[in-house]
Amino acid sequence: MFSGRTIILSVILFSVATVCYAEIYKYKDADGKWQFTDTPPAEKNSKVEVIQTDEGSSSNQSTRSKRPKDLAKSLKQNYPSNTPVERATLAVVSIKTPLGGGTGFFVSKDGYIVTNRHVVRPTTTAQWEKSNEQYQKNVDELASQKENIERRQKELKSMSTQLERYKKRIDEDTSNIKSIAHSDYRVYKNRYHDFKAGLKKAVKTYEKNKKLVEKQKADFNFSSTLSRTKRRFKIQLKDNSILQADLISLSKEFDLALLKLNGHTTPFIDTRNVASPSQGSKSYAVGSPLGLRDFVTYGIITKVNKHKIITDTQILPGNSGGPLIDTQGKIIGVNTQKLMADKSIGSAGFGVAIPIRVVNSEFGEIFGQ
Repeated sequence: MFSGRTIILSVILFSVATVCYAEIYKYKDADGKWQFTDTPPAEKNSKVEVIQTDEGSSSNQSTRSKRPKDLAKSLKQNYPSNTPVERATLAVVSIKTPLGGGTGFFVSKDGYIVTNRHVVRPTTTAQWEKSNEQYQKNVDELASQKENIERRQKELKSMSTQLERYKKRIDEDTSNIKSIAHSDYRVYKNRYHDFKAGLKKAVKTYEKNKKLVEKQKADFNFSSTLSRTKRRFKIQLKDNSILQADLISLSKEFDLALLKLNGHTTPFIDTRNVASPSQGSKSYAVGSPLGLRDFVTYGIITKVNKHKIITDTQILPGNSGGPLIDTQGKIIGVNTQKLMADKSIGSAGFGVAIPIRVVNSEFGEIFGQ
């Protein structure tokens, strides 16, 4: 929360992207509030602004055409692998979203990518809720500042009235204490001007904060709308090249999503070649933690449940959607979150992965497993 003097735009925890990813209609509703939607507004008299995006743009097509179609071959040539874990990293990608990003990995040679649902739909996460709560706190603080200014304005008006009355009495006074009264008047007048100057500064700060919160609201609403409607995502490969992948399917029951990169042969982690994790067996998490890329962390499997695998392998924000593999590069599951002792999500505690058999059950018919 901010200090009460200056509002800090800390609400967007996922770092709002400056590039648009879907055609969004921006307009004011009947109440004068800004709305963002991926469909035209019902109000015929609305002044609508269509925000164009880079989906399907010529620049996108240009980027795609410059990439070799056989990504599996080019990545293998550029990054010779000495171990199964290194080979597995060739299939892992970073995924960029309007509210941040995560990790995914190819599961077929024709470009299907598995990731977490919350990576491509971050408005469903507790982290997004926390951002929304922070924004509401900023709104409440701004309202408190406004109430304080209105109270001080009333006080200033009262001080001005009293000062005028006091000056009038002094002017009408003919006693020998008039000079003392004038001295007191100057003290009161100086206090009045100091109070007025302080109020003027507070009003200036309030107006600045009001603009910040309004921009904050617009950015937050816009990014949230994009996150709920976005169908195409930028993916970054191991060689840092950026391509576009389409959203194919979202799991209703599990934190899983399926994307598709078209027009390329891709390296992939075979979901049929599944590891059999057991307590104490070694595991590796591959992903893009904390905004970094192409990182591998190491640990062991601590517990195996029906619908989740627990590991002490370090999993940080950004690892979501990446693969959990064994020493032979065989797939164990999809990293999804980090659980702390108090059940909250954070950077300390045990990692949770969804077993790969769940992925095959959800999307196997689509990508051919």
